[in-house]
Amino acid sequence: MIIGVMVATLPRAEYEDRSPPLVPDTLPSPTQCGNGKAGYLRAGQEVFCRFDETTPFAANRLAGVRDGGKWGWIDADGKEVIAPRYRAAEPFSADGFAPVQAQGDIWFLIDRNGARVAPDPLLLTPGGCRNGKKGYFHGDWELYCAFDETSAFAPNQLASARKNGQWGWIDARGETVIPFRYQEVIEDFGSEDGLAMVKRQEARKWIDRQGRETAAP
Repeated sequence: MIIGVMVATLPRAEYEDRSPPLVPDTLPSPTQCGNGKAGYLRAGQEVFCRFDETTPFAANRLAGVRDGGKWGWIDADGKEVIAPRYRAAEPFSADGFAPVQAQGDIWFLIDRNGARVAPDPLLLTPGGCRNGKKGYFHGDWELYCAFDETSAFAPNQLASARKNGQWGWIDARGETVIPFRYQEVIEDFGSEDGLAMVKRQEARKWIDRQGRETAAP
């Protein structure tokens, strides 16, 4: 049996949207709160007044905050998104990356989830850093400044670098892929699936991108 359901139809004037007009989306702005803490100002009211230092919200709607000497990020509701764990940090850029310093002088990039990320290797340029070490530049950012010598990234997205007198390879995240154990890089990787010639214990060897010794090409 089919039971019919009667639906009342309101006159047009009674069901048109009566919600208030939209106002421009505004994000809280940094302020020094009355309790002596740093926080934000929203619609003239102090909110999230629990930090040592606060910064403006970026385009991804996250703001860097310092708490207990460490930097992290909160969202526009004051909720912690990335826990304070970095010695220093810069705001998120338009491409969604933020440079952070976890320990020592080493800076790297993270995404809005706090995960370490790899920028396009073609945008990483080897050079000298302000700390006297060699690293890479991503625009104005100094990254991975922990080496004695660095080189450009190869087609296989690895770059050879020298540290403590030994050569190895890193990826675009700045993480070691092939350990620093070679006296010399005689011939660097020349293609995505190519080999490199190295010197170790005075012997010349060919290795692949995993650091495994292999026969000559």
